[in-house]
Amino acid sequence: MRLILVRHCQTDWNKAGRIQGHTDNQLNGEGKNQAQRLSLKLKRYKFYLIVSSDLLRALETAAIIGMRTGAPVRPDKRLRERSYGSLEGMTWAEIENERKVKKSDFSAAKGYDLRPYGGESRKQVIDRHLDLLEELKKEYGGKTVVLVGHGSSLGSLLVRLGNRHHYLEMEKIVVAQYRL
Repeated sequence: MRLILVRHCQTDWNKAGRIQGHTDNQLNGEGKNQAQRLSLKLKRYKFYLIVSSDLLRALETAAIIGMRTGAPVRPDKRLRERSYGSLEGMTWAEIENERKVKKSDFSAAKGYDLRPYGGESRKQVIDRHLDLLEELKKEYGGKTVVLVGHGSSLGSLLVRLGNRHHYLEMEKIVVAQYRL
């Protein structure tokens, strides 16, 4: 199975540097424009299905891609961003100042654990993503599937998969291709 991994497009919280996690924000005007441009570029790839996080910012990105390409969109909560718990809505500067922890403590490669803040561990995030991939592999075999998710959780998945992927740069939106 070939995967094309797409990070959702811009929200107001992205623009302000606020951590979203499971907080359900919609795309802003620029995000909708980014998704339109992205859909035009993705149109040249032949894919069978778009599976999206069930959070609004990812679903809106996926819907715009789906409208342009004709691919069906299937929401799946296993593609959600990692939960940051009580840190959601804060900026990294606020977290470093108020909680006395550094952004680098939460990197995908480092093996973060946000459970002390009511969030998720890296293992929990990766396990739910891998569960989805196993299901898709059985269901869609040698086909190409687009996953629309979130930067941090998709980054954790890529680290777990050995980071053997090829990035496609599109409008500052991370797009990676990966073969399972």
